[in-house]
Amino acid sequence: MSNSDNTACEQCEAGRFAAAGDGFCALCEQGAIAAAAGTAKCTPCAAGSSPNLDYTACVSCEPGTFAAAGSSFCESCGPGTIAAAAGASTCTPCAAGSAPNSDQTACVTCPAGEFAASGDRSCSICDPGTYSAEAGAATCKPCAAGSAPTSARTACETCEVGTFAAEGDEVR
Repeated sequence: MSNSDNTACEQCEAGRFAAAGDGFCALCEQGAIAAAAGTAKCTPCAAGSSPNLDYTACVSCEPGTFAAAGSSFCESCGPGTIAAAAGASTCTPCAAGSAPNSDQTACVTCPAGEFAASGDRSCSICDPGTYSAEAGAATCKPCAAGSAPTSARTACETCEVGTFAAEGDEVR
């Protein structure tokens, strides 16, 4: 690039580039950087990173976020998924029986009385008439006829005299 009085060529500053014959320095395109002054072409950031604010370096995505190659910013993981480490290029669904923590950096096992299918946003309390006795349940089991789940939905208890419950039912 030439200076304002066109008497000499000047290098573009880091974060900008000029191809041969250009008369100006341009900002790098989204998702790319020019790490050094005098760059003729910007370099896309690798998967798991995005450009810093002045387009001079690629910065790893924080845990809980991800970026595909050439992305202009790191995105939060979608519902039911996590990125446990910095520099993730994709997010991973939580296995059945677990759900993401609030910052989407780890899968947390559902407690007894709750369940989650693979990729669920959160653990859910077992439906009426069902229970899960152990942590990490993918589904809840129905209580047998003549019994109903405890209030915590962690076990079934026999109906008291004078009450009944059909299989998978609440006490009546």
